[in-house]
Amino acid sequence: MFGIMLFVIVAQGVLWSWVFIERRRKVPDVKVMNLRELYAAARQSIDNYYARLRGQRRS
Repeated sequence: MFGIMLFVIVAQGVLWSWVFIERRRKVPDVKVMNLRELYAAARQSIDNYYARLRGQRRS
């Protein structure tokens, strides 16, 4: 059981490293956002959406 689990973990590591290498090779200029930037962008979009809704109700 432990051997199977270890194999799966190692295989996942190899798979993800291959995925990241291929992505970097095929689309090198795409910026990968970290979680903090992603959260900030989502929060800003939500705030803008609610600000537009509030502006439409007052008109």
